[in-house]
Amino acid sequence: MNSKITIAQSEQEILDCYSVMVELRPHIQPAEFLPMVKRLSEIAGFQLAYLTNSEIKAVAGFLIQTTFR
Repeated sequence: MNSKITIAQSEQEILDCYSVMVELRPHIQPAEFLPMVKRLSEIAGFQLAYLTNSEIKAVAGFLIQTTFR
């Protein structure tokens, strides 16, 4: 089977990532997940990438930022 990495863009794609994300973030409740991701996306450019191989196997949250040193 082919693995594929995708950026979650739709609400359904974000929701589909919850079952994997909650493994490392068990304090996040299902009803909080989508609003949290959408809010972080709007204010900080947060994104979710997910790996599929017939189902979602891994999820990574990230943001791109510039810092001054």
